[in-house]
Amino acid sequence: MIKYSFLFIQLFVITIVAKTQVKYFVQANGNLSVLSNKVYKGTYTTQSGQGPISLNIRNDANFEKKAGLGIQAGAVFPINEKISVETYFTGSLVRFRQENNFTLYNDANPSGFFESGPLYAVGIVPKVEEWSILSPYLINLIKEHKEDNGKANIMYASINGKILYRLLRKTIIGGGVGMQTLINAKNYAVKFERRGDDPNYDPGLFGDRDEIVGVTVEKRSANEKFNKFGIQATLSVEQKITDNISLVAEAVQHANKLFKEKEIIINDNEPRMRYLSLGLRYYLK
Repeated sequence: MIKYSFLFIQLFVITIVAKTQVKYFVQANGNLSVLSNKVYKGTYTTQSGQGPISLNIRNDANFEKKAGLGIQAGAVFPINEKISVETYFTGSLVRFRQENNFTLYNDANPSGFFESGPLYAVGIVPKVEEWSILSPYLINLIKEHKEDNGKANIMYASINGKILYRLLRKTIIGGGVGMQTLINAKNYAVKFERRGDDPNYDPGLFGDRDEIVGVTVEKRSANEKFNKFGIQATLSVEQKITDNISLVAEAVQHANKLFKEKEIIINDNEPRMRYLSLGLRYYLK
């Protein structure tokens, strides 16, 4: 019975498609990330000479808007004069830059005993045991890398479906959902230079090999920082220019949390990817 039901559904879909004028399209997009700024509060456990201690932490994270790009390919299946179904594949490069202002505090120092000032790094929060021991000189060196540090470039691929409604003769609105996966992620991050990195390091002459003596910023893989799979919602407005060319504006919101790694226990106030896009669509003849 299930087998025959499945065959019936297949024949029904084929019949509907055969009776409709399917339109295939390709599209080139420019996008702009618009992540919401977040305040994280939580606890962090670190090691001291007396053993593990718990600290309270607050991070005021600001996400700067950055431009990216994308491509789409898909098909539109008309149901009637007003309603259509659209299915499509999207590849997107989304970019942002994250600025952190974090404070460590405890019951004895509720106003905070360490404040970082603006520091650029991608993630929930920088590693406290590294940043909190930096001298003002090293922190100033980090802040000098204003062009690159804290930037993230993320490539997503997604499969999507939308319901379209013809609002006016040349204006079509739509909404739908899709499934996205992370393809690749890169970020610019601080690399700490330690005394022991010197091939001529001599513990008898130079002291602690783990002492931080400098910083650089390098571009590195960041796949481990971000969640790999998720669901997204899309709203769109399409404005026809000619029979074959349209402008399409979209707003995309991911449902899953952006970051995977967590170096602290935080409240549930994590960022989710959000971006706007504007594309030029061409319907194949």
